[in-house]
Amino acid sequence: MVAGRAFNQVGYPPEKYHFEIADIIGDHDTKRLSTTDSGRIMRIADMLWRVTYPMVQIYLPNSSPQQVFERMKNVCLESEAEHLGEVGLKIARLECVNAMSFKFGEIARRVFPPDYKPEFERIESLANSS
Repeated sequence: MVAGRAFNQVGYPPEKYHFEIADIIGDHDTKRLSTTDSGRIMRIADMLWRVTYPMVQIYLPNSSPQQVFERMKNVCLESEAEHLGEVGLKIARLECVNAMSFKFGEIARRVFPPDYKPEFERIESLANSS
């Protein structure tokens, strides 16, 4: 209802996408099982945000590398792996390494298990190509 009023106030096309957008809002960061495909994408995006640098800066600014990695692992990389799917999990692992490397530099490598080596190599190759 609130979304519908907001759409009307900004002149968004009447009811063309209202129900889909309302479903996405309803699925946003609230449900384990999404109600629509768009809601599923929103849920994955919510989970991926939990392994980003901005999340670390906002919610874990004074945490150690070990604490940040454990948090990311517990709230996304392991607990949500099934819901992220294969591609989502690959993105999550890369973004986790990216965020940790950006925040902690070389120290971040010491926190990750050896199976994260491909993600570190990918992030380093992207950084070197810039």
